[in-house]
Amino acid sequence: MGTPDARWLAEARRAIEGLVVPPIVEGRSVADAQQAQQVQHPASYGDKAVGLTFNPSGDPDVARVKQLYADIINFCNDERRGCSGEKARLYSVAITEAQAAQMWAVKAITWRD
Repeated sequence: MGTPDARWLAEARRAIEGLVVPPIVEGRSVADAQQAQQVQHPASYGDKAVGLTFNPSGDPDVARVKQLYADIINFCNDERRGCSGEKARLYSVAITEAQAAQMWAVKAITWRD
């Protein structure tokens, strides 16, 4: 992360993901950071389905699990587009169950005795 733009983009990503929310990141507003993130990587269906950017604790395990489930959901969604009937329904069920599994996994990761 040598260049100022790379550092700014890294800080912007953290701000967007809720890890750090400064009003200004190297002279650029958080709104500018969010727009830059969307230009570089618009949220996929899976990203939205798991709430990829919502991780208030900044836990790297939560981020990893959410990304893994987002990838699974993206795969199922892409496959679902090319079929119909029962097969499409099964992909829809798989997406719903993946969302539920992701939520339970996050609950397990963040559980405090």
